[in-house]
Amino acid sequence: MSVLKTVLAFLAVALSLSVFGQGYVPASNGTAITFSIKNFGINVEGAMNEIAGQITFDPTNLTKSMFDVTLQTSSLNTGIDLRDSHLKKEEYFDVENYPSIRFISSTIVKLSDSGYRVTGLLKIKETEKEVIFPFTVQKSTKNGDTVIVFSGSFAINRRDFGVGGRSFSMADEVQIDLKVNTMPSGS
Repeated sequence: MSVLKTVLAFLAVALSLSVFGQGYVPASNGTAITFSIKNFGINVEGAMNEIAGQITFDPTNLTKSMFDVTLQTSSLNTGIDLRDSHLKKEEYFDVENYPSIRFISSTIVKLSDSGYRVTGLLKIKETEKEVIFPFTVQKSTKNGDTVIVFSGSFAINRRDFGVGGRSFSMADEVQIDLKVNTMPSGS
């Protein structure tokens, strides 16, 4: 009986590695990278959903796991075209000179069964800053492929990254919420 338990345990670990221990690419379909900021005391929301990059995630070996993802700043959408045009200008995201925002993880640690914390560098325009935030992992199967959804949130100071100047009406803190759908690399 102990041999059977050992074989079953081995198969469970092997299956876990084959499901998680591979590369994934972010899928724009179903991904939502949203932000909110107070302007004149009212929450203004927007999103950037054109995402690319490479994700390796293995919950049994987090030292080999990593995120390297970029967002296309031209995909900025607040639902108001005039505002979008304004935010794409030099004073804010300067889309012409900085077409992407990049995040590269340095460490990932486990917090709970599906909870983790990631530390990495966020680069917006010319500025790189370390950010640390919790995230969760949900796994499902779609058309025979394993799909993993990473969700998390954190806040940054927009002025730390040279996005907008001093403002009487606009807050400095921006809340960012992430829901990143992935598909296995090569799918």
